[in-house]
Amino acid sequence: MKKIPGQMRTELEALADPAYQNFTAKLRPTLRRKILGVRLPALRAYAKKLVKTGRESEALKTLGEDECYEETVLKALVLCELRLTGRDLIERVDALLPELDGWGACDTLVAALKDPAAHGSLWWDYLSECFADPLAVKRRFAFVAGLMYFASGEHFRELLRQAARADGDEYYVMMAAAWCIAEVCVFHPEETLDLLRSGACDPRTALKAVSKICESYRVSAKVKARARALRSEIKKAGVKAPAI
Repeated sequence: MKKIPGQMRTELEALADPAYQNFTAKLRPTLRRKILGVRLPALRAYAKKLVKTGRESEALKTLGEDECYEETVLKALVLCELRLTGRDLIERVDALLPELDGWGACDTLVAALKDPAAHGSLWWDYLSECFADPLAVKRRFAFVAGLMYFASGEHFRELLRQAARADGDEYYVMMAAAWCIAEVCVFHPEETLDLLRSGACDPRTALKAVSKICESYRVSAKVKARARALRSEIKKAGVKAPAI
């Protein structure tokens, strides 16, 4: 097993906030790795510093079970700071995803990506593979990337179809699918409401999507009212609590 790079861990520990460590531990109880408590803005700045000073390889090493949560997030941030595009970046992302611990690290990676806007067709093809991947982290990645980069465009119908197929028993995948449906609703409300009305969507995902639609500041009051009216129909399909 490889040892933790001493300098990087020491620098991360110096950035840690004990109060934030406690907060993160309570917010994300399923994390497998140790949490130091470094806030995301500090991690972003540190990632830029590592790349600027030529230390990116230190952050991108595979550190095994001794790796802390912040080191996995740092990998994602450093990777997105490198000048990689298209297939090269997709291959690195695909290799990194299984290492990520928790939904926060996954979503941080998605938000840090800049390439999907420039190479949309390549990324859509990759997301299409991720929707069917056995790893839950890849499916969550696909939904979060889908809602961030593809909800308004030509692939929105396929996004809705994939979200409808999401397994309601996988809590963090289901939540991402519901979030995806709500984001598509901002741009394509009629098609989204038709999906929720059709019964094709897992009822747990559908109910959570309705909640997110009603919470959105970008959906009109009229559309919210129509979505809210679908709740009783969805509940008739039978809903059980998703497993976290």
